[in-house]
Amino acid sequence: MAQQEDASPRPFNPRPFCPNPLVIKPEQRIEQLKKFLEDPTPKIQRQRTNIEGLIRMYETGELGPLVFPGQDSADDLDLQGADHGSAASP
Repeated sequence: MAQQEDASPRPFNPRPFCPNPLVIKPEQRIEQLKKFLEDPTPKIQRQRTNIEGLIRMYETGELGPLVFPGQDSADDLDLQGADHGSAASP
């Protein structure tokens, strides 16, 4: 016997994983990156060229806001550039 199809199927409407993701605006990120450049530690200074490049990209609009789906606050984020789980730097 054939299965009966639902006469009034409901449309598929999934809910987002995180309805209000954390968004860091380019202006905020530029300020964070500029603070990194003030850090005299060699770990940060080795990345100076990269950080300056990111600042330029944010300022020209090439990069947009940072969006962290699944995060509702910056408390859990590591925006300091720590390299968790990687090998020790030379």
